[in-house]
Amino acid sequence: GEEGLDYGGVAREWFIRLSHEILNPMYCLFEYANSNNYTLQINPGSSINPDHLGYFKFIGRFIGMALFHGKSIDSGFTLPFYKTMLRRKLILQDIESIDTEFYQSML
Repeated sequence: GEEGLDYGGVAREWFIRLSHEILNPMYCLFEYANSNNYTLQINPGSSINPDHLGYFKFIGRFIGMALFHGKSIDSGFTLPFYKTMLRRKLILQDIESIDTEFYQSML
């Protein structure tokens, strides 16, 4: 029984691999913002899975743990998603980062 030394490699790989899997849009919890923007947002149809709220709770805790330990995750979220998590006010220009065409039509 030798003691193993991690140096962050095993933990880093674990966070990357697990985040890649749990944030996969194929599970219908998240979706890409649009075809040209691969940031994630909550899928409005996520309730198709009756346990979706439990999964979101787990994912939130997982991301919190990654932040606490200074580890990266495999994906990123849309600007409005981050602002909502931080309880920042959303403005019309935030839509531009998701859908430029729709934003331009609102002006």
